[in-house]
Amino acid sequence: MFQQRLKIARKNKKYTQEELAELVVTTKATISNYENGYSSPSIEMLLLLSAKLDVSVDYLLGNEEREFDLIDSNFTKNELEIIKDSLNNRKNEIDSILLKIERLLK
Repeated sequence: MFQQRLKIARKNKKYTQEELAELVVTTKATISNYENGYSSPSIEMLLLLSAKLDVSVDYLLGNEEREFDLIDSNFTKNELEIIKDSLNNRKNEIDSILLKIERLLK
């Protein structure tokens, strides 16, 4: 169920696999593996995918029939903090990688 829901949600946002991969800081191959059922995301990745695709985790897992906007969701404050922290951690990782690349380019 997850693989179909992920693909539907991605296509509804008009993202390619590569674009979604960039948004969640992974590879196109990883997104492809999720959509083809070859692998499953971590909880952190599931939260990121949910946030970037504006759907609930329950929708992605097949526990809920309809998609919905993250802003209109019923996430608790704690769940929103977890999503925020997870996204900030990814941002910090990206910033660190970019800094290393900039140093290598000098």
